[in-house]
Amino acid sequence: MLDKPSGDLLVDAVARFLREELLPQLDATAAFKTRVAANALDIAIREMRSGPAIHAQEALRLTRLLGQD
Repeated sequence: MLDKPSGDLLVDAVARFLREELLPQLDATAAFKTRVAANALDIAIREMRSGPAIHAQEALRLTRLLGQD
């Protein structure tokens, strides 16, 4: 059985494609927009990789602060 790539790996591959393959071929305006898109994908990757832990920590802090679940 073949394993499918995880979402964060797919998003990372798209960001690398934008930077390494597409960006060098674009004019200044399109290059800027492509960099913005690649940076947005980087943010999504970070959220995908660390999001659950961050949300769990936030929930714990709120529980302690409010004294209830």
